[in-house]
Amino acid sequence: MLVVNDFLPHSDISLFDTPEFFRLHQGDSDGFYFQWVKKGRALAGVHFTGAGDGRFMSPRRGTFGGLFFGSDFESKDLSQMMIAVIDHLKQAGASSVHVAMAPEWHDPRAFAVQFYVLNALGFKVSKCDLDFGRRLAAAPFLASTSADIRRRNSCEKAEEVEVRRVEDREFAAIYSFIAEQHLLKGYPISMTLEQLEKMRNLFPGRISAYAAQRNDELIAAAICIQIRESMQHIFLMNNKSDNAMYNAVALVVQRIYEDCLSDEISKLSYGTATADRVANDGLIRFKRSLGFIESLKISVSLTI
Repeated sequence: MLVVNDFLPHSDISLFDTPEFFRLHQGDSDGFYFQWVKKGRALAGVHFTGAGDGRFMSPRRGTFGGLFFGSDFESKDLSQMMIAVIDHLKQAGASSVHVAMAPEWHDPRAFAVQFYVLNALGFKVSKCDLDFGRRLAAAPFLASTSADIRRRNSCEKAEEVEVRRVEDREFAAIYSFIAEQHLLKGYPISMTLEQLEKMRNLFPGRISAYAAQRNDELIAAAICIQIRESMQHIFLMNNKSDNAMYNAVALVVQRIYEDCLSDEISKLSYGTATADRVANDGLIRFKRSLGFIESLKISVSLTI
């Protein structure tokens, strides 16, 4: 049975699938938090928010949304749920429905089942990217990196680059540094500091920041979001334009990797290196050199 905006407890879902994240970006828009319930227990779900002109998106904002369900939830039940969801959205005035799916490597079975169900219902691929992820092992970070990264890593350490996880009071300064570097390179950040601070308040302990400094000068920084108990996501990352290409960034990624091991986090996500089928070849090579592997990240759409 489909229930709407009841916000029943649901185990093992990503931060982007939670009612708190849904409410954060709903604002004054029409929004629906759907769950498929049997015997009073939520087994699957998806949330959609209106974006104007009859468009409903999952998520309205965020890295990914889409359907969430357990490993024993079958495709026929997922299809039944989505038929009911689409009918509800149609009655709410939807003219199109858009789903940004989680990257394939997060959960290959969930990706396959979700894509099959949505495709069978008429959804078409509207966006296609390469996402990068790495499963953590007890082996040192550098064991899976390229020889060039290992050489550069040694040079940076010799130059006494310090990488640390920053205190809460420094978070705004880290955001400002990253935002400035993004702007200088021609791709401004879409998420404001105020929005990030709201997320930090909603999800205490799930958003962290890192800094790389040489002689007390900030040369690279990152902001991470722990999107699951088992997964850390590098949400924002940048370095000073005059810093040798990516050197300090590699050291920041290494520190994040090591902290994940200490915190018993088994997966590290480094986001995309493409912009809807347009590849950033240099960024692809760099992420691969750090031991990250490509995976599909797609969005699908349905015109009602």
